[in-house]
Amino acid sequence: MQLPRTFSFLLEIRNSGERPSNEEIIRFSKLFEDELTLDNLTRPQLVALCKLLELQSIGTNNFLRFQIIMKLRAIRADDKETKSLTMG
Repeated sequence: MQLPRTFSFLLEIRNSGERPSNEEIIRFSKLFEDELTLDNLTRPQLVALCKLLELQSIGTNNFLRFQIIMKLRAIRADDKETKSLTMG
């Protein structure tokens, strides 16, 4: 079962204050994928995400989800472009 490993990983990160590697984040994030979808977020959570991403928080829940998805796609595209510029 993954729970003891996940718990010890989280304690280690919290106690050490070190940043986990991208590989560690990806490995453990897979355990939470089902819970961290926009479809499962409440309206207050959607509004908070909109504020965090500097988006308007007015509209239906579906509209907020759409805005968040579009913003995240733009961020990913920027990240890919930045990565290609620094790697190439």
